[in-house]
Amino acid sequence: MSHADFEIEVFVGQSGIDRLRDEWLSLTEVADIRSFYCHPAWFEAFIKEVEKTQDRIHFFAVFQSAKLVAVFPIEFEKKGSLITWTQASIPSREQLYMPDFLINKEADKAAVFLFFIRELKRYRNTKWDVFLAKEVLDSSVLIEMFSNSGEPIVFKRSRDSCNFIDLDAYETLSGNFTRKHRQNITRRIKQANALGIVEYCRLVEIGHVLDGFANFLELEERGWKGGHGKGRGKHKKPLAISLSPRKKQFYQRVISKLAESGNVELFALYIDQKLIGMQVCLIFGQFCVGLKTAYDQEFSKCSPGLLVKRFLLEHFADHSDVKVISLISDSPAHRVWNPRVQRYVSLRTPGNTVKGLILFWIFKFKTLLESRKSTGNDQRI
Repeated sequence: MSHADFEIEVFVGQSGIDRLRDEWLSLTEVADIRSFYCHPAWFEAFIKEVEKTQDRIHFFAVFQSAKLVAVFPIEFEKKGSLITWTQASIPSREQLYMPDFLINKEADKAAVFLFFIRELKRYRNTKWDVFLAKEVLDSSVLIEMFSNSGEPIVFKRSRDSCNFIDLDAYETLSGNFTRKHRQNITRRIKQANALGIVEYCRLVEIGHVLDGFANFLELEERGWKGGHGKGRGKHKKPLAISLSPRKKQFYQRVISKLAESGNVELFALYIDQKLIGMQVCLIFGQFCVGLKTAYDQEFSKCSPGLLVKRFLLEHFADHSDVKVISLISDSPAHRVWNPRVQRYVSLRTPGNTVKGLILFWIFKFKTLLESRKSTGNDQRI
């Protein structure tokens, strides 16, 4: 399939990743990355975790003058019971969140996207009715492209948001913190120093990263995420990675693959050589994801999580090319760092079928009713 100097090729499942991997990795170096989701390591780990679904995941690769300029991951699956339809969607599950598209930042993104949408609607292997992108960030490439495409779309805003920290020199950045927060940081540093010899470490070499991540999993399982103590916020049940063998294997695969290409950095805090806090970060050029955090609750008096966050912010602000840090969630604990907020949204658009158009208008009407109901509740409150 081709149009002008664009061509498209579809790769399916693990074998598709194997064939596309080298070019895909090269694309990550020149793309406008706003999510870790765009990296092949993420999909490779997920497909190995849920092998029975891998043939449903198709990677639409767009080439321009024989060079890969975009990758669009799409999953096809049957939906509904009394009324069934085929849904084309951005793969989204517990381990596949913050979905987005990957497009070369030097390419004409609008032209690439419109070519992809046209070819997706004409895809001969699967006739689909409705396209869904679930829990996508307002600031994503995907939302930007759909919003400017002229395609009929319906948005549904999520209650969840994502916090981002835009970096400047740390002195300038910390100047935007409240006076109370700056004083709290100083107090926690003094409390940590009173407990023993304090050491901050940044782990970047693959061997250190793999060993460090194993220690992170143990640290996380010993804390509230492992079921020890009370939950936090809306997380009432234990959610430590190690509690689920499949989840643990998934993250081990991801960290191992990304560490090979230097995309993982761990920030650790020790007191008397004992690990008491760690943050796992994924780095893609100027974009960083604060993926996971864990700390030792026995040392909660000195707030290890806060001290590790200060350590990594100071490093990225003054000693790296990173410009933006994503904190993934909108946890109340983030607010002291004065982050900006991006809302998650879901998006639907119809395919080239009568059933798809009917379903689209049903979804649109339902979303409108829910929106009005929500607005009415807000006004009564």
